[in-house]
Amino acid sequence: MQSYGLVISLKNDQSVIAKYKKFHYSVWPQVKKDLISSGVKNMKIFIFESTLFMYMETSDNFDFSLLANASDETREWNKIMNNLQVPVSTVRPGEWWHQLEKVYDLEW
Repeated sequence: MQSYGLVISLKNDQSVIAKYKKFHYSVWPQVKKDLISSGVKNMKIFIFESTLFMYMETSDNFDFSLLANASDETREWNKIMNNLQVPVSTVRPGEWWHQLEKVYDLEW
């Protein structure tokens, strides 16, 4: 199993933040199916002000491109989310959610 910590910002606008939360309180069923079928075992998203932190556990063979190339519904979901999000300032070229460096794991 692999684990990931990722961070991104939302546009700093209360209506955007409310819209993002509303979408995530009722994730589209196909999006959830696509996450599971791509190898996501566990996913949690936390918010602080306009900053999002996502924790994911995945299968060993998980590949982020599987989500980008999933169903039409998931591609539409991603398009909507991308309009609400802003990458953090330290992203690498081609990166959207910034992958954090793991510095501690209780299982080590």
